[in-house]
Amino acid sequence: MRKLCIYLFCLALLLLWHEVAATDALPLAPEWGEREQIVRVYHTRLGEIVEMPLEEYLVGVLAAEMPISYELEALKAQAVAARTYTVRKLIDSGGGGCRSRAGADICTGSGCCQAYADLDALHDRWGDRAGERMEKLARAVDETAGQLVTYQGEPIEALYHASSGGHTEDVEMVYAQALPYLRGVLSAGEEETSQYRATQELTAAKIAKALGVQSPSGPLGDWIAVLGRSETGRVTEIMVDGVIFTGTQFRRATGVRSSNFTMELMEETVRFDVLGFGHGVGMSQAGANAMAQGGASYVEILTWYYTGTSVG
Repeated sequence: MRKLCIYLFCLALLLLWHEVAATDALPLAPEWGEREQIVRVYHTRLGEIVEMPLEEYLVGVLAAEMPISYELEALKAQAVAARTYTVRKLIDSGGGGCRSRAGADICTGSGCCQAYADLDALHDRWGDRAGERMEKLARAVDETAGQLVTYQGEPIEALYHASSGGHTEDVEMVYAQALPYLRGVLSAGEEETSQYRATQELTAAKIAKALGVQSPSGPLGDWIAVLGRSETGRVTEIMVDGVIFTGTQFRRATGVRSSNFTMELMEETVRFDVLGFGHGVGMSQAGANAMAQGGASYVEILTWYYTGTSVG
């Protein structure tokens, strides 16, 4: 019945997209059942809090957070991770909610919570293939319905990212708190993905503006320098214009795809050779897809990336 409800909901979305686009609002699926968990989602584009069933919300998250071309088992792992991340935030369950909007459990901003794809965005992106792709998303959500990643019986902080560059990171190297289930692990098979390696070139002036420091008045080698790296190669400290930043602060401010980078200093620009995409903690989506291609189940994927956890 749950699978039928999700499928009918997705079908209804496709049939009603013209009406929804006119109002910029998403209809809620009827008859989801009295025990369905309701999530208060702050919709950043609409500027308002929208209530929707958890499993319905997860279809939109899955569409926004992971490529639809990924293997079904990888999508199922992402669905469980996203559900766990959401449950940890539910105010009614003692969670802290969304830090950017009072009264909301979670928001649609990927920089704050999780990304979320609207119906009109999905229709525009997928066109005639929207039906089959929505069905794939619904299947990933339905076949993992209600399942969470837990550590010692409690839902975990289920962090995830696009690509680790071959090895995920211990959480305390990126964020303040050390957690036993967010440990660095090998993430094989990412090398062939577009997220694995990239070259980015930024002017010194742009870097200075992003960090709120002065532009260089002399050689770039005297202005910017990496001071420390983790065992996985990620920058832990970098000095720019005499000010020390963490690798995470630098990545977020400048838009460099990962803190796992090397620099080539030019006359007025810095060229970054970057491995991975994102903070590098928790589940690597590219690695999850590689594991799924190798025959791993979503449970095997999740328990690999979240050390010592259970799924259920």
